[in-house]
Amino acid sequence: MGTTSGLLAIAIAIVLTASTASAARQASAHASRPWRFSSADPPLNYSRPLIGIYTQDSPSSYDGIPGKNDEYIAASYAKLVEAAGARPVPVSYNLEREDLMVTLDRLDGFVFPGGGMDLSLNRTFAMNAETIVNYAQYRSDFPVVAICLGFQLVSTVVSRSNEILSGFDSENLLELPSWDYQAYVNSKLSQFYPEYSDLKQLHVFENHHSGVAVDVFEQRLSGFFDLLATGVDRGGKEYVAAVESKDYKIFGFQFHPEKATYEGVSAVLAYYARRAEATEGRRGLSEEEANSMLIYNVPAVFTAPYSDQTSFEQLYFFPKGYKAVTSKA
Repeated sequence: MGTTSGLLAIAIAIVLTASTASAARQASAHASRPWRFSSADPPLNYSRPLIGIYTQDSPSSYDGIPGKNDEYIAASYAKLVEAAGARPVPVSYNLEREDLMVTLDRLDGFVFPGGGMDLSLNRTFAMNAETIVNYAQYRSDFPVVAICLGFQLVSTVVSRSNEILSGFDSENLLELPSWDYQAYVNSKLSQFYPEYSDLKQLHVFENHHSGVAVDVFEQRLSGFFDLLATGVDRGGKEYVAAVESKDYKIFGFQFHPEKATYEGVSAVLAYYARRAEATEGRRGLSEEEANSMLIYNVPAVFTAPYSDQTSFEQLYFFPKGYKAVTSKA
């Protein structure tokens, strides 16, 4: 039985860390399937792009854990970014808009991770997510990868509806998505993911109780996204498993491509990283300033002593409204 081990996670990492040079370059790259690295590829971008990761409220089940009332990021998402040769930067969902924009201007891409949060459009979590999604549409070299809850969040803000999601029985489920051949071979994602003949045999890890039904997608999201793959829950209900924006570098996955490498599983990020023109020089950042933004400025916490119910081995905790970027300079 095939799994996502290595292949899908590397593909996700590649999407997040590269930027686009020009429309002509994109067309040429797509034609040559650049996930197959060759001697003709441009040199690696040794500036190591900075990829933002959205925080969430700390899980309430972790009694006694340091940072229980703070925000957190699961270490598996930092490792996903690391696998692409990029550097993870925590981005608090509680930032004021001005601070958020200053931070985004210093980043090369963004991850909306899985987890659990209230996605109500009138709450800060969704409002700042909408700002980030709009920013990615304004800045063509800014890829976004949204995973599980992150995909649900992006679907909510793009549709401008809190009725976009419905219930599914897909917790702790190993599933074989159904990939649409024509949509996939014509997609941006196909540059980084395996050949269709291999991909259709790869199982993925699903862990969600909400999702986007296919008929709802067609009604509310098909103008913005192309549907690449669907999945089926234990009860036979079909849901959206993978999408990409028609016009922007925004990719959504209901499954967990990071799990096979790290907690039980990176080419999308790596591709953009290798071609990134956004260097520290363009951002106006010194190496010292870039280092001060990184997630490693706080310690990772091993969760086992505090809970045997968590799906995360390690967590990073941050005070509410944590600022990775402290000035405009």
